[in-house]
Amino acid sequence: MKRRPAPHPSPEPATADFQQAWGLLPVDEAAARSALWQLLDAAEAQGDADSARCAAAALLVAIAIEFADFRGLQRALKAFQREGAVVATMPTGLSATEKALALDMARLTLPLLDGTEPFGPACEAAAGRVQRGLLDTACPLAPNVRMMALKLLLDYRGQQLAQGPIEHLIALGHEIAASPGVSPAWQGRWWLLVLQNREWFGDELGTAQALQRAQGLVQRNQLPRLRFELACVEMSAALKASNLPLADRLFREIEALRPAIRPGRLPHGLRAQALYLAMGGAFAPALQRLDVLLALCAEMEVPARDVGPYQVLRADCLLALGRHEEGLALLQGQADGQQGQQRVLFDARIAVHRAAAALMAPSHGGDDLPHAAAEADALCREALQACAALRYSRFLRPLPQLAARLVEHGLRLGVATEFLRDVVHERRLQPTDPCREDWPWRLRVRALGPLQIWRDALPLAAGSSAKAQRKPLELLCLLAAHGGGPLAVSLVVDELWPSLDLDAPRASFEMAVSRLRKLLGVPDAVRVADDAVSLDPTLVWLDVAAFEGLSSKGDPGDDASRSQRARTALALYRAPLLGSQPLQGLLHTARGRLAMAHEALVRSEAERLLTRGATRDALAVLQQALLLDPLNEPLHRLLMQAHLQCGERAEVLRVFRRLQSLLAARTGLRPAEQTLALAREAGLDCD
Repeated sequence: MKRRPAPHPSPEPATADFQQAWGLLPVDEAAARSALWQLLDAAEAQGDADSARCAAAALLVAIAIEFADFRGLQRALKAFQREGAVVATMPTGLSATEKALALDMARLTLPLLDGTEPFGPACEAAAGRVQRGLLDTACPLAPNVRMMALKLLLDYRGQQLAQGPIEHLIALGHEIAASPGVSPAWQGRWWLLVLQNREWFGDELGTAQALQRAQGLVQRNQLPRLRFELACVEMSAALKASNLPLADRLFREIEALRPAIRPGRLPHGLRAQALYLAMGGAFAPALQRLDVLLALCAEMEVPARDVGPYQVLRADCLLALGRHEEGLALLQGQADGQQGQQRVLFDARIAVHRAAAALMAPSHGGDDLPHAAAEADALCREALQACAALRYSRFLRPLPQLAARLVEHGLRLGVATEFLRDVVHERRLQPTDPCREDWPWRLRVRALGPLQIWRDALPLAAGSSAKAQRKPLELLCLLAAHGGGPLAVSLVVDELWPSLDLDAPRASFEMAVSRLRKLLGVPDAVRVADDAVSLDPTLVWLDVAAFEGLSSKGDPGDDASRSQRARTALALYRAPLLGSQPLQGLLHTARGRLAMAHEALVRSEAERLLTRGATRDALAVLQQALLLDPLNEPLHRLLMQAHLQCGERAEVLRVFRRLQSLLAARTGLRPAEQTLALAREAGLDCD
């Protein structure tokens, strides 16, 4: 039997008064537990099984309420489940109804605290009695005790994933939480519970409303524990939305709150911090946080199954550091203690780690390369099929780049493609090359040429002439022309609403943003933050951004890869920005900037090809570019040089005559002296 932990110091004199300890439980759980352990000691010493069971029931409730300090859990379970015990008859000061309710509340904790206790008729009967007790105005429950019972009941239904009963309880709980006498701390805990349940069932509006209520309570009251818990929840949401500035602020807030938090509650914050560090690539510091976390769990005697998520995060960090054998051993050790679906889930995690390790292994070439590639394919196929069967989308959560590599590999193999698209959308994973278009982007926007929009691979009507859609589309074009932004709101307002009064433009801007979000059907795609507007790069692919990314100077890689990137960029430039549409202001400037970038890329690629002797390839690049910009004289000269290099003097003269004719017809100008010199070199008398 594990030793009972030393009792916490209590501000009250130690007594054997169950009523006092029970009443103290929702207010000062540490002091109540100290008194309850004394009661259990005394009852067992006297052979009073009924009193021991009452004390053990209250201890189980205390452990389940906090779900952080599990010291003495096995002893409390043994005392509570001892056969032959009945409702205590000692003069505790509680009515028989209240004592019976306390025992029923303890029964609700068993499926959560005792891994061997299943849901069954006894638990269901207890749940029914607790719910009736909450609604019975004749039952003299203190307001905070009523909240404690409500919390246990909601946790019990949450374990069953019973959405209908949960919705019913939440509706009842709102009234109970708002009743006189309920402390701000319990009101805050209530809204945190609602938030967690709303988030689990994907109710974004309900989640946001619950978060707002909890934040309001924190602002009005000194509630460091609730602020700490909320920061952990907000950190998860910020990381999911790739909002790294917010995540960084929350990391520092959690750090500042740590001294005010009891050790048993700290693992939540340490896990949030470790996840943030890992997702930012700081795996060694993340491991340090996890080591502290696991040491605290050992001190608090947290059951092995509840330590599992922390060990999974640790295994992911080890994998990222190249210590995948350690990570696999850690996962295997956790899996050996699991049963049923939990064991199946851990087996899937192990398969994912093996596949990820195969993708990370360096390629040495030679005869081993085909074998290694075939093995990696097989491991990826096995892992992704296992994840798809479980709908386990959060594999390698702290390693989004590695998760994206695994997804890319699976899509190439054609494995569970619908599931992988859902994973990309849910987690906003980006491909290893963010310029690539063949990825399950939520939105794709082409602005090089006439505006085109796709949502989930289906085209949207972008050319609507309806007045209500003009400004949203103009805003989209402005953002697309600048690679998605961010653009200062003041700059956008001056560009799109230059003639409105001071107050009206901001309202017009907000209306345009709202309508654009509705038009696109992916509200998060349009961000407004820090007085700037942008398109979320994790959700939206833009041909302008891809073109500029691919054509930028100084790209790494060998000559072949640079050439491939250049050709991909040139293929994206279908036409000038927004085609033949007349443009003004920032859009006109952006069109000129992109045209200059296109010309520079064409010249660079053509000159590289000519240097390598790939003259025909250079001619094709130049001819395609001149179809888009037929008055571009420098590109005509380069084309003439390419023909000269091939000895094709007649082609040089043909290109010159065409340029001469176009310039005369459209500008009234004659070719520049450099162009005339090339024509003379080809044998044309231009004087």
